[in-house]
Amino acid sequence: YTEARDVYVGMLFIVGSFWWAYNGHTPKEKMAGKFASAAAILVAVCPTACDSCEPSWIFKAHAAAAVTLFSILAYFCFGPFRKDTKGRGGKKGRRSKIYLTCGWIMVACMLVAALSNNLGLLWIAIEGSTLASALLVGYYRRPGAVEAGWKYLLLCSVGITLALLATVLLYYSAVHVYGEGPVGLRW
Repeated sequence: YTEARDVYVGMLFIVGSFWWAYNGHTPKEKMAGKFASAAAILVAVCPTACDSCEPSWIFKAHAAAAVTLFSILAYFCFGPFRKDTKGRGGKKGRRSKIYLTCGWIMVACMLVAALSNNLGLLWIAIEGSTLASALLVGYYRRPGAVEAGWKYLLLCSVGITLALLATVLLYYSAVHVYGEGPVGLRW
C-alpha cells in the first residue's frame, strides 16, 4: 500500500463515471461501457489483500473486476475504435494489421508480466510491451509521430536497461542463497 492509493481510487471513480456516460454507437457498445464502469468502481471499492492475509472474496472480486475492465478496454481498442479500417486494402489496411498485431502483442506481454513468477520473464514481457507500444506511437508515420516514437523507444529502453541491470544484480545476490538456476529469480 502506498500514499498514492487514494489518488488511484479517485481516478478509478472518474474512469467509472466516464464509462457510465459513454453510450457508444450501438447497444452492444453502450452495454460494454456500463460493464466497464461497474468494473472500474468495483476495482476501486474492493481493496487487494495484504501479503500476510488470506485471500478473501473481496480480493477475488477485485481481481475479477480488474480482468473485466482490462478485457473491455481491449475489446474497444480492437473492435469499435478501429472499425473504419477493417477489411480495407492498401496503406490503411496494412496499418490496421500492424495496429492489431502490436495491440495483441501488448496484451499478451502484459498478461505474461502479470502472471509471471520470475523476474527475468517479467523483464522480457515488459520489454516486449514497450517495443510494441513504440511502434504504435509512430503509427501514423508523420514526421512528428516517427520522431516521438524513436524518442519513446530510446527513453523506455534506457529505463528497461536499468531494470535489466537491477534484475541481474538481484539474481547475482540470490545465487549465494538459492544456488544457480531459475529459483534465484522467483519472487
